[in-house]
Formats: sequence, C-alpha cells, structure tokens
Amino acid sequence: IIVAFINRGGPIHQKYIQDGTKGKFLSWARFYSPEDVAALLKEARFQVVRIDSRAGFSIIAAQK
Repeated sequence: IIVAFINRGGPIHQKYIQDGTKGKFLSWARFYSPEDVAALLKEARFQVVRIDSRAGFSIIAAQK
C-alpha cells in the first residue's frame, strides 16, 4: 500500500492554518504526522517499508 499525505505541522499545513481557508477538499482534511500514519499502519498489521518526507508532504510504502 502507498499512502501520500500532507504532514501535520509542516509548511503546507501551516499555510492553510495561517490563511484560514482550506478550500473545498481540505476543509474536511485531518492532518497527521508520518509517525502517526506509520503507527496506524502497524496497528492494521502492515509492515512499513519506506517513509519519504519532503517539504511538508510524505509518502509511506507498506506491505502485509
């Protein structure tokens, strides 16, 4: 499984907090840290293979 997301507390998340508007899609968004997402994957019995975080955006590869 590949999971891509905007990091909680990262520059993209901070921009949306400061602007006060999230737009049509981000108004429903929940932001998580890479560690939080990795923990959720492990809880669902996935093995995290790789985490790549850059500029406030992360991609996690995991497998069963």
